[in-house]
Amino acid sequence: MPERRLLARPIRAIGALIASAGATAAFTALPAQKQDPVQPITEAPKPEAVHIRLGPPGGHAPSLTPASVLGPSIVSPQAEWRLGWWQKLDGPPVQVWCDNPGVCVASVQVGPTLLTLVRNDLPGPATVWVQAACPAGPSSSDLLRIPADAAAPASPGPMFTYASSVPRDRGRGVELRPGDQAIFRFTDWGKTAAQCAAEVAASWRPAAPRAASQARKGAASVRAACSRMGAIGRGQGRLAADRLLEQAHGALLHLAFLESVTRNASGATSPGSDAAQALGAAIARAQACMGVCSAAALGLAVQVEANPREQGNLSVSVSVTNRGRRTVRNVRLWVTGPEGADLSPSVESSFGSLASGQTARASYTVEPKAPTEAGTVQGHITYYMARTPAHLRFPAVW
Repeated sequence: MPERRLLARPIRAIGALIASAGATAAFTALPAQKQDPVQPITEAPKPEAVHIRLGPPGGHAPSLTPASVLGPSIVSPQAEWRLGWWQKLDGPPVQVWCDNPGVCVASVQVGPTLLTLVRNDLPGPATVWVQAACPAGPSSSDLLRIPADAAAPASPGPMFTYASSVPRDRGRGVELRPGDQAIFRFTDWGKTAAQCAAEVAASWRPAAPRAASQARKGAASVRAACSRMGAIGRGQGRLAADRLLEQAHGALLHLAFLESVTRNASGATSPGSDAAQALGAAIARAQACMGVCSAAALGLAVQVEANPREQGNLSVSVSVTNRGRRTVRNVRLWVTGPEGADLSPSVESSFGSLASGQTARASYTVEPKAPTEAGTVQGHITYYMARTPAHLRFPAVW
């Protein structure tokens, strides 16, 4: 249920002395009571406001690279963190401006994704606002926050906080402690959908089944799925949320049928072949893209947090909040870890429905058999809409 705030109205204490004609009032002074000495109040340092703007000039303009902001312990392919599991950072630089030289900032463009990397070098906490011009169509903003000691050699395991639908208004910011690092990611899902449609169409031809009937069914599914993904790509800001939801779940339905056709067809290309693997990867990427488009249309905000515990175990929490107006049915949450890890609880957390303003939350313990990387821990969310399931994986990998 949405939270209710009770506004406490100030109550005035009014003392009145009414002396009527001929009446006398007598007062007796009470002895002063002994009071305890006043204890000084120690307040936490107030976060310093930091504003980051992409594009137009104004303020401090650092010329940094992702490696200089995040450090080689996170960016390097040989690093323990291996950030490449989540997002590649090898795109061309984008001009970025910051109003505080005590905060390191860099920005790069990777395809339809704009990334802003931030490290707080201030002695105290900072509240960071990132202003980026996003397309009017289906787009999303998400955040991967890495604590200062997450990549330290003595760190017992991966620590991160992932949040989708990061607020971009000036009224709310993201707080970073000293040494914390963060990656703000802005994705144009219209362009991503068009790319996914092209990848599925190109991967289908060499991996099509040899049986004519199965090939016809698969080709029909490819055309239908690519048509819907192409409509999302062409629609951009002209697609209303209801229409975006219809196209995304229609594409998901045809992609699921295509997956079953290629898996079960007699005489199909060997499942282990390069062509079959390329088609499977293209379908998985398209399904992930349509799932995020569905979540954006519904107004679902997700948060995943992983923190190390004793004996190398991890505490992972997953939550999803419905900020839209539609009720989402058959919501399920669960977590996956590295191969061979023990999960507790080992079953999905099921929620009948998630109404507007409600939050579903579940916590898990991951016990890996060996030291694990951040990319091997993911939160999963499934739900039904338009009679079609959507499966979201977070942190979302692109």
